[in-house]
Amino acid sequence: MQYMEGGNLRQYLQQKKLTFRDKLDRLRDIISGLKDIHQQNLIHRDLHSGNILNSNDRSYVADLGLSQSVNSQKGEGQVFGVLPYVAPEVLQGQPYTQASDIYSFGIVAYELLANTYPYSDLNLEDTNLALKICQGLRPDVDELKIPPLMKDLIKSSPINTKEIVLLSQKPEKRALEPELKKLEKEIDQPLTEEQKVLISDFIQARKMVIKDRNNEEAEDRA
Repeated sequence: MQYMEGGNLRQYLQQKKLTFRDKLDRLRDIISGLKDIHQQNLIHRDLHSGNILNSNDRSYVADLGLSQSVNSQKGEGQVFGVLPYVAPEVLQGQPYTQASDIYSFGIVAYELLANTYPYSDLNLEDTNLALKICQGLRPDVDELKIPPLMKDLIKSSPINTKEIVLLSQKPEKRALEPELKKLEKEIDQPLTEEQKVLISDFIQARKMVIKDRNNEEAEDRA
């Protein structure tokens, strides 16, 4: 696997002055990478800007160390990851799902578009932050100087809405496919073969880990 000279997304944002088009490209990369992970029936469980690596002006979802199969019951009730990116239902003790990954992506999308750490105006060590997130606290998307399309992509919404948004309080209101289609309309640029290979490398490496874990569990049951 090649060296990611751009570092993680937070470092990349500090090093580069990205245009809005650049940010759309990065978002498309991240959505595509996460979608590929989900198509392997995996949950990442630790998606944040530190786990998105950059090389040759492309972004790749990395560090699958905490990922697991959608059917796995391991770690149920435990909270992994970095607090600002953790979905509210997980903070309330529910299991991680692919929908919780999508919520994490929504926070990453805000960070990328705003070029600032989520909840940067709050004390992230505040024990009440998790409670506030469960009660509906979200980054202020409306203050961003971005097109309404992008605000609609990531903003939170009332619980009873039919709208699909990334930061919805309800997991079933989150989805990647509509957002990818929106971005593809904005970006007329196909994925590179290099990106496809790197994403495949990440997926294959994780599949090997999952296989080893399944073998260990089978041995434990024997």
